[in-house]
Amino acid sequence: HLPGGIDEYLRMTARRHAAEASPRPAEPEHARERLSGAELRNIEKEIAALDRALVKLSGRVNAKHVELAEHDQSDHVGLARLTRELRELEADVADKESRWLQLSELVESGG
Repeated sequence: HLPGGIDEYLRMTARRHAAEASPRPAEPEHARERLSGAELRNIEKEIAALDRALVKLSGRVNAKHVELAEHDQSDHVGLARLTRELRELEADVADKESRWLQLSELVESGG
């Protein structure tokens, strides 16, 4: 669950697809090292694992938003803790999205 719901999910996947579809400058064939079949499979497995992790993390982020909204607003210490936890989750999402994009570019370029 994303805070923006299905609209945010669609924007996120559209950005990923746009990143995959964006033209890359041509490199000389000898300048690129090709991935072996095993390396490619491992990268694809990692991408799939990242996809699953991102879905779970988005649910945790959404739940943390709800928890933050329902928390006693006069409990500043508790609110600070929940906000810190939310920021940590969001940083984890950003790291995983960045890794997902790196791996996707690797697969797209063939190495």
